[in-house]
Amino acid sequence: MKCVICKTGDCLEGTTNFTNIIKEKLVVVKNVKANICNNCGEAYYDTETVNYIQQKTKQLTKDLSTHLWNARLEKTFKKDEFTAYLVVRDMLNQNVGINRNFDRNSFTETRNDRLKRYWMIGFTWNFKNNGAKTK
Repeated sequence: MKCVICKTGDCLEGTTNFTNIIKEKLVVVKNVKANICNNCGEAYYDTETVNYIQQKTKQLTKDLSTHLWNARLEKTFKKDEFTAYLVVRDMLNQNVGINRNFDRNSFTETRNDRLKRYWMIGFTWNFKNNGAKTK
């Protein structure tokens, strides 16, 4: 196939790095299949490759700003000797484990598992308030 841009080069199968700017950030997907012009270097992607690129960059369209809401409800008993409490962490379930770095013409994304929303019931006993009262 002849190149549409330069009209003189032939397009040959190969691999290239896909680069694009998404939300003012440079995104690079490395080693994707393409037909590349041997004259001007223009890359043409087939449908399978475009789907692959979209899967790799789909998360970039999501906003990663998070709001972590935590709450604690407690009640003390018997002159502060016992305390019962309920704790809820990450009430909005937004604790994501994604770290993105953009540097010049490279992009890295690291994903890891995080503990998301959870709740906990607890009970504490303060030994200092349990001793005999001195006069």
